[in-house]
Amino acid sequence: MSWSPHIELEECPHCGQSSDFMVMHEHNHRSCSGYTHNTNAMMRRALRATGDLLDRLGEQHLYALSGMRAGDVADDLGRAVAWWAEQPEGTMDGITPTNGWGDSEGALCFWTALANYCARYPNGMIRMNG
Repeated sequence: MSWSPHIELEECPHCGQSSDFMVMHEHNHRSCSGYTHNTNAMMRRALRATGDLLDRLGEQHLYALSGMRAGDVADDLGRAVAWWAEQPEGTMDGITPTNGWGDSEGALCFWTALANYCARYPNGMIRMNG
């Protein structure tokens, strides 16, 4: 399974229309719209290291982002990906998927894109399809 998040806007600040933005990111010189669940433990580690968002999300963890206002989690996600990006190589090695589906670089790229979209569209509603 893979995440395929969207940011829904009642009114786009740029065009005034209601919109639904698929969160896109670049990975290995390709444009991607999602990323594997196999790397969820990496984002949970980054969130635990930087604040209490994971505790606030409850048992559903990252699934609970769906339905939340982007601006309510933008700072938390931004802190988590900034922490992750500053870690020495190998920090996520113990939780890298052994099946080869996903890696720290791709997961960080994906979650950074989501954090950036949340910061850019704070009034949007997050939809974490997947």
